[in-house]
Amino acid sequence: MFIVSRIPGLLPPNFSAVYALLFCAGVYFREGKSWLLPLAALVCSDLFLSWWYHYKYGFTTFSLTNLHHVALNYLAFLLIFLLGRMFKPRHSFTQLVGGGVLGALVFFVVSNTFVWFLNPFNAPEYTRDFRGWLWALTIGTAGWPETWTFFKNTLLSGGLFTGLFVGVAKLVEALETEPETEAAEEPVEADPAPEKVSKMRNMLFGVISDTHGYFDERLRYIFAGVTHIFHCGDVGTPDVLLALETIAPVTAVRGNADSAYLQLPTTQKAEIEGLRFLIQHEVSPLVLDPETQRLIEEFKPHAMFFGHSHKPFVDFVNNILFVNPGYAGRPRYEADRSVALVRFENNQFAAEIIPLKQCIM
Repeated sequence: MFIVSRIPGLLPPNFSAVYALLFCAGVYFREGKSWLLPLAALVCSDLFLSWWYHYKYGFTTFSLTNLHHVALNYLAFLLIFLLGRMFKPRHSFTQLVGGGVLGALVFFVVSNTFVWFLNPFNAPEYTRDFRGWLWALTIGTAGWPETWTFFKNTLLSGGLFTGLFVGVAKLVEALETEPETEAAEEPVEADPAPEKVSKMRNMLFGVISDTHGYFDERLRYIFAGVTHIFHCGDVGTPDVLLALETIAPVTAVRGNADSAYLQLPTTQKAEIEGLRFLIQHEVSPLVLDPETQRLIEEFKPHAMFFGHSHKPFVDFVNNILFVNPGYAGRPRYEADRSVALVRFENNQFAAEIIPLKQCIM
């Protein structure tokens, strides 16, 4: 669809899927070098367009000046991609489509500002003042359609193609997770090794995340008696872990806001009396990235703990218990704060979100 939308003359000027592709690449292509796939599609289509205009119309498309303009366009493309990075697949359809339209707006303003500033057409209307810049964004230069028509096509195509891409992604997600959600309604056994079933005792685990350097003294009461504490990242300062270790042994990972001096890994694997736990800071349980999927297939955890979103989450997906305990940092205005307790009883997991504001020492 992306390549077809860029075939010259097929669609109105500036009506292209490129804005949606780059925005959605920022949203969905987050791991490793997966972003190279949409970049390769963009580069290949640009090479085709350069060849087309050179041999069809005789344009000197491979000149240094033209390559300079292409580089500036790619800078605008990069801004759209980075805008997509600010969104997550879990955001609503409306939010993502709005982001795609915003990305198209960014491209239009940035690219036309470059044209106004460099003035490759030597247009007398493009004076180096606010009026000239506004003229470039709305009217354009003589002999070409008025710029506002390009603006209209840019926004319409940004919204339309983003809606198509996001709609397909949401549909695939719904089809893949519907059976899993039904299966998760019943408690799921932890699937321990057969020879250890009779020996496994009931256990209680504490899960916490996003403390950001703050230790709530009520944690000593909430986590009293737990076998182990898992911290899912954005620890903040070492004293938080030291305080937690006075309650129970701690396994922790580094979050996106943590400094390297904490010397924490980004992923931790833990096995406690036959139960396997996988801990990461940022996880989308319903749309797992390839690296997390690989870790799950290799380690086969019974439960996975994560944080980052500051929003509690408890559910079974593919017979794995996923828990996000929520935000446990410093009290803030209207900020919900919570941790989680995970029980293993009678060979089954059960998790409970514990709101900190409801706990009285």
